Amino acid sequence: MDFVESNQHFRGRGKNKRSWTAEEDAVLIESLQQVATEPKYKQGNTWKNGYLLRAEELMNIRLPSCGLRANPHIDSRWKTMKTKYNAIAEMLNKSGFAWDDSRKMVQCEKSVFEEWCQNMNTHLGTMASVWSRAEEREQDIIEKSNNVLSELLLIDNLSSAEALQAADILTAEPNKLRVFYQAPPNLRRQYITSLLYG
Repeated sequence: MDFVESNQHFRGRGKNKRSWTAEEDAVLIESLQQVATEPKYKQGNTWKNGYLLRAEELMNIRLPSCGLRANPHIDSRWKTMKTKYNAIAEMLNKSGFAWDDSRKMVQCEKSVFEEWCQNMNTHLGTMASVWSRAEEREQDIIEKSNNVLSELLLIDNLSSAEALQAADILTAEPNKLRVFYQAPPNLRRQYITSLLYG
């Protein structure tokens, strides 16, 4: 029996899981480091629009057949890395935690870790509320992303190729997707033209 790989992507939390290799992680970090040096994509500590698309371009140069897209793959992995980094940084700022450079891990006594976990539990109620609101916003973006091509095809004098290119841009950058949906129908063509042709 022949193996056939599917390029089908499903949207939504947990529907587009992907296991990253160590090489892909390393190339992602190198790509983001390069993007961070480009003033067009980062100013101070603030990333600018399009930085994930630029990271995707750089990754595809180094790993042409990886199939990683800015959204959802790179965006999701970058969020995961930041979350883990922040948790480790928080631990290392507390008394009793230390970094073991030879084993590349945080070390502490069991009692110190349990106390840290206990303190984390006090914040879970607030975090659950924030996550709930974030999931609602994410679901809204997913629904809009799923419908954007249909909306684009309704715009007069917009070719199918332009609609596909615009859909790719809009689904990769949620802020642009929001602007598109908030724009009155008579301004959508102008907005899409400015996205495609500057």
